[in-house]
Amino acid sequence: MFDIGFWELSVIGVIGLLVLGPERLPKVARVVGGYLRKARSTWANVRAEISAELNAEEFKEAMKQPAEEFKSAMAEPMKDLESLKKAASETVSVDQPQTGDATPTDSAAAATSDPEPSSETGGETTVDGAGPSSAADSVSDKTA
Repeated sequence: MFDIGFWELSVIGVIGLLVLGPERLPKVARVVGGYLRKARSTWANVRAEISAELNAEEFKEAMKQPAEEFKSAMAEPMKDLESLKKAASETVSVDQPQTGDATPTDSAAAATSDPEPSSETGGETTVDGAGPSSAADSVSDKTA
């Protein structure tokens, strides 16, 4: 850093001793040492942050090429997918009746066709809608 040898430090120490005196020189030396320590650690942190940013930038640059290759490789399948979506939506719209064609009686019949679970069976229904079945019922059905 600075090209200061032993003799230069000795001259600085003697001048400091003459100017500050023997009582204040150790306190000043501690304070100056603390400031130097903080400056070094701050400088090391700055260097580490700059290095990390440069590494991150290099990583970003390295990842751009594979990302572009992936995008170009996925372009054709995405076009096929969009055409399939469009064809499926056209097919569904042709198969479904228009909303104006439905009659009020059709919607009322559809709303009442779903049976509500009865409170007698505890709200459980089987596939045939007869209520909960026990293991004994299923065994007797298999043997019959």
